[in-house]
Amino acid sequence: MKKIITLLAAIAFTFVGSLPVAAASAKSQVPEAISASELQAKYAAALTSGEKVRILIVPGHEPTLGGTEYEGFYEREMVLEIAEKLAGSLSANPRFEVFTTRTISGWNPEFASYFKKGERKTKKFVADQKKLFEKKVKKGDIEERTEEVPHATARNDIALRLYGVNRWANENGIDLLIHLHINDTGGGEALRNSTSGFAIYVPDAGYGNGEASREVAEPIFARLGAIAATSTLPIENQGIVEDQSLIAIGAYDSLAAPSVLIEYGYITEPKFLHIETRRTVSTDLAYQTYRGVQDFFKQPAPVTHPSLVLPYAWVEGKHAEGASVQTYALQVALRSLGFYPISGKTLTECPISGIWDECTTSALKAFQASRTLTQTGEIGPATKAALTQAGV
Repeated sequence: MKKIITLLAAIAFTFVGSLPVAAASAKSQVPEAISASELQAKYAAALTSGEKVRILIVPGHEPTLGGTEYEGFYEREMVLEIAEKLAGSLSANPRFEVFTTRTISGWNPEFASYFKKGERKTKKFVADQKKLFEKKVKKGDIEERTEEVPHATARNDIALRLYGVNRWANENGIDLLIHLHINDTGGGEALRNSTSGFAIYVPDAGYGNGEASREVAEPIFARLGAIAATSTLPIENQGIVEDQSLIAIGAYDSLAAPSVLIEYGYITEPKFLHIETRRTVSTDLAYQTYRGVQDFFKQPAPVTHPSLVLPYAWVEGKHAEGASVQTYALQVALRSLGFYPISGKTLTECPISGIWDECTTSALKAFQASRTLTQTGEIGPATKAALTQAGV
């Protein structure tokens, strides 16, 4: 996992500089953590209590810098597409109040002002949390992790803004933070081309927001798993990964609210690299995230199809070469019907990418066989009718 948004805890303390903070005077500025059950209860009562669940969506990185890039595609721009769609879906629920840190225009003005005016307070916040964290480690309340996915360090000013997001969330009663990212290995071309899949990072179980964050992550992970494979990177292949040093999810136990950081996949994956399908993929990723959040709050989203690309208006004829929305829709449809990938294959080997390949042909033939149709591996009139009859 590459991350310019991350900072190892030991390095983060370089912000403090000459700030006069004594170890003995360190006092936590983090409110008492909210449990998953308390958060669910707040959601259930929101319409009568008038207290909505406050969600902060954080599209990864800065408006004009940071994040990975590949062949002219920039993570920081791609996650904005997902964030916009996710915010729209969540905002439609009257029980939620949704905030975002930035848009295509730049930082949300409230955050831009907060970062500028609150720099000194944020530095003290980091210093205090670091000292308190060290005390917890010495007392044995938290065990420092020795094995984590390597993270790149961030520039001090960038990391300070990330801590500023945490401080703002604590001060403004945010109940849930959702960070959106697209991954990269940071290694050579061979490693880049051999690594794929998604993962969700959550705080260490010893952190105040750790347990609730995992409970939020689990249904989101399940929904995303319907259309994507788990990361193949060691440690990340656990799917839901606990981490102590990611600022976004509360390094130094600096967040009261549950926080999840979703790595939707690796930027080198074909589904992210084709204009023809990328917006469809972004819409689906946002949709599955939204459904996962609703599942956590025990009010599943009212849906008639497993993906917003369905039902699809199928076009007969030979499949398109390269990426196409119809191929993506077909892969999703066959997945929902239990035919994709075919037996013996995984989503890692046969990703839902929008690109027609042998996996797609084999799965379509299996569907055709189940309907006693000629196994052409293409969408003809009979197959089109069968797909429509199946509700996809």
